[in-house]
Amino acid sequence: MKLPIESILLLEMPEGVLFVDKNNRIVYANKNSAELRGRDPASVLGKNFLDCHSPERKKEVLEVVEKLKKDPDLIVTRESEFDGRIFEIKYRSVYYKGEYLGIMATSRDVTEMRRLLSELEEASVRDGLTRELYNARYFFKRLKSEIIRARRQAYPLSLIVIDVDNFKKYNDTYGHLEGDKVLKRIGRLILKVIRKEVDLAARYGGDEFLILLIDADKTVAEKVASRLNDLFENEKIEYISLSMGISVLEGDDDWRSFFRRADDQLYEMKRYKKGRLIGA
Repeated sequence: MKLPIESILLLEMPEGVLFVDKNNRIVYANKNSAELRGRDPASVLGKNFLDCHSPERKKEVLEVVEKLKKDPDLIVTRESEFDGRIFEIKYRSVYYKGEYLGIMATSRDVTEMRRLLSELEEASVRDGLTRELYNARYFFKRLKSEIIRARRQAYPLSLIVIDVDNFKKYNDTYGHLEGDKVLKRIGRLILKVIRKEVDLAARYGGDEFLILLIDADKTVAEKVASRLNDLFENEKIEYISLSMGISVLEGDDDWRSFFRRADDQLYEMKRYKKGRLIGA
């Protein structure tokens, strides 16, 4: 039997389509409907739409159905995961000549779009040169929120500001491409001394770096800075060394005073004890 063109289009369209009547019975579903979760459309026809969902999700779906019955202009969007894929589902009520007929659910696979958005969001907070470190804008945004969290949960917070001494001389001697390679190497060394997914590290300006140590006091910060300095000295890079300053969050600090104290210590170190640590 030859199907009408509209039926063929509904069956073969890449988006999922499912229709539920006013008694919550499934009366139509194409093969791509996310609500089927891999089932054959014919196997769910006539069944209660709510029974297609887990007990945890059934209450949420029922609430959506009740909202849609009351508002013909409402569109409710939800996301659902199945078989490693992410689906966006839009629910809307269907009325004909003022009579409520049921609900239509359209769905589409947004897995790739979500992945691309995630990659773009990640790139927007990363330093363009080192790639693995955060950029300064994101770092200072997180610094403000981490100060609030540290105070709320009553744990110490330490900041290390790092400057590459004589970097201009190295650049002038070997060129900017070689200088960029050194900055990348320093970035990789920093990642070795901090805790992944706990602490934060960023490149700040041309040849400065920042480390925020979560739940870490001055003693811990000094050990981290000392280890970083040792790793860097083992690199044996001509001309340059690291200067560092440390501050520990105090009761009346905002992010500016917290940062300024570490920065002041850094420049005190650069003036008097290049390559050695002075802590606040």
